[in-house]
Amino acid sequence: MATISKVFFRCFIVLIAVLFFQKKSFDPKLFLQSIAVPFLAVDSRIGQEVNEILLRTESRESLIEICKELINENLTLKLQSQKDQGLRERLENLEELLQIGKKTPYQKVYARVIKRETSAWFESIVVNGGSKRGVKVNALVIARDHIVGKVVEVSDQFSVVALTSSPKFRLAIQFENFEVPLVFNGGGSSLQKNNIGKLAFKASGIVKNVPTGVRESLRNGAKIFAASLANTDFNVPLGNIVKLQEQADGVFLQATIDLPEITHNLREILIIIPYDL
Repeated sequence: MATISKVFFRCFIVLIAVLFFQKKSFDPKLFLQSIAVPFLAVDSRIGQEVNEILLRTESRESLIEICKELINENLTLKLQSQKDQGLRERLENLEELLQIGKKTPYQKVYARVIKRETSAWFESIVVNGGSKRGVKVNALVIARDHIVGKVVEVSDQFSVVALTSSPKFRLAIQFENFEVPLVFNGGGSSLQKNNIGKLAFKASGIVKNVPTGVRESLRNGAKIFAASLANTDFNVPLGNIVKLQEQADGVFLQATIDLPEITHNLREILIIIPYDL
């Protein structure tokens, strides 16, 4: 070690002398590289120290560029991670909607809306799924976690779906806190002011003959569900109560149901068909 110390001391003196008399063209990094070889041969620890010195001789501009590259790479990785997380959540939602991997007493048919009459915009749609794919009359239709209609006509390739907003729509339902079946009637759509004060079409429906004894348990905002899908994986709501009032007979109540706006702009739907339908 004494010999190594002497060699290191002499080289250090030479380095100081050269730096003192250096010219503009002098490159300290190249100089350190030229004297690093004997030290590396004597002791790897000295070589490590020389490498650290070389790193410190990097120009300020080079270090800034390296930092910029690392920041950009880190940002790219974060954005990719967020994108991957979004795709995973979307996949999980689709798997849940389609019940992938789960055995249920229902057949699921995915279909697209291919026709919608302007004169009956809030009443019906035509989808590209028919009897050849197992679609049957009275099968319920789901979109975005809400029941939006039921199949009323079926051909080989196509089906007509009556929307929940149609005045002709009827369905046995249950309230969120009251399991006795009642009948939901579509109430059509009308122009109303939305939350921001603009006019927009609002779909609604009514449920008549609600027992007065359940007034306390049926609060505004309580949801209604299809009775046929109760206690199943497809127990999704039609809408929710926005008004509860006495009927003219004074014995029963009438509930006004607010329907989701998705019925106004449907593109893709899921038809739920019980195997015993």
